Amino acid sequence: MKKRCFSLIFCLILLFSLLPHGFCTDTPVLLALGDSIASGYALSDASQGFPEQLASRLGMTCVNRAVAGQTSGELLDALSSGQHDAALRSASVIVISVGANDLLRELSAGGASDGLTASLYLAILRQLTGSGRETPESLRGIADRLAGNLDAIFRRVAELSPGTPVIAVNIPNPYNGQTLTFGSRSFDLGAFAEEWISPLNAAFPVSADYILADIHAVFDRAGLTNADIRRGEYDPHPNAEGHRRIADAILDAVPLGDWNRLSGVSASDWYCVPVRFAAARTVFSSYSRFDPGQTVTRGGFVRALGRYAGISALAYLGQTGFSDVPASRADAPYIRWAVSAGIVKGTGDGKFSPDAPITREQLCVLLAQYLAGSASPSGSPAVFTDDYAVSGWARTAVRTATSLGLVQGFADGSFRPQKTVTGAELAAVLLRLHNLESRG
Repeated sequence: MKKRCFSLIFCLILLFSLLPHGFCTDTPVLLALGDSIASGYALSDASQGFPEQLASRLGMTCVNRAVAGQTSGELLDALSSGQHDAALRSASVIVISVGANDLLRELSAGGASDGLTASLYLAILRQLTGSGRETPESLRGIADRLAGNLDAIFRRVAELSPGTPVIAVNIPNPYNGQTLTFGSRSFDLGAFAEEWISPLNAAFPVSADYILADIHAVFDRAGLTNADIRRGEYDPHPNAEGHRRIADAILDAVPLGDWNRLSGVSASDWYCVPVRFAAARTVFSSYSRFDPGQTVTRGGFVRALGRYAGISALAYLGQTGFSDVPASRADAPYIRWAVSAGIVKGTGDGKFSPDAPITREQLCVLLAQYLAGSASPSGSPAVFTDDYAVSGWARTAVRTATSLGLVQGFADGSFRPQKTVTGAELAAVLLRLHNLESRG
């Protein structure tokens, strides 16, 4: 009998040891998808990769499915084939790095690394001989394909893992600070590379399906990748310090430790990701529960926008100049900020009407004034069946906000400019605004 019990226990131990890692644990999973940046290519220690660093900081298990050299098209094919379905459904956090290889394939004529080096040598030679810079004629086509693939990727991931934070990183410039000097001539490889990278970062969609972390901004100097052109090293992959910066940038974009701070929000709600993003960024920090249908007021919008922008309320204490906004109101400092920044004006007679509901066309005006020319719409503006109903003073702003993707129309083709804005809609707008401002 003892022998049988011992044999049974031994078999159970052996069986559990053969099960996939994480099968027998309740530890949440961080899933990494995409290219060589996510896979930790060229790192001597896999634990130095940014997905592994994030998982360690968050107390999660990292499942890394990234593939060195993967393009956005190849990742989309893998998602469409169902290859990652099980992993996506079990993930608590998903990080994606993709896009750079869409360009590198073009540069290196199909992926040969020596082809990439040859392309860079040729660019240096052209600059030093005064023959000028050239970018591939197909760069716009690459960016357009990338934009379509990214939109499809984020939609697919959101469908399979609803309510899960999906964080994508944009494309860093691996050659920032890398300059060669020959006599009186010099070649700034960082500036040259930026001409190629910038259109690709602009291809990241302004949508509420994912959260974009701007790692392009933190790769602001040499020494964060394996590249050293003075020594003939052109490897663009991040080193350990570069990966640490990526992990920091992701947590700066969205404090994942606070992802579930709101109650009353279900993963099946279309607004789950935007609302949890806004709450994690303390936009809705005063709410213990969230009412998605609650009408947003003028004061409420300004307060949310100010908190999103990281404005310190202490810096704007005092009288607002409006008779209906005493300094004691919670939104008063943010209204002072918005007035000083030229974002809002009063409604006449020395009033601001902070408790009046904000309409969709008013929202567009305030968003356009917040951006103040820092983002330019591309392509033709959307045409709505009720364009005639948009107030004259709001027409330009509505075109701007809808062309940028910040505010969308309805399924029936209408815009409904006088409709009031709900809390869920505001959260989605703020997430789209974040993604627009994070494209680099």
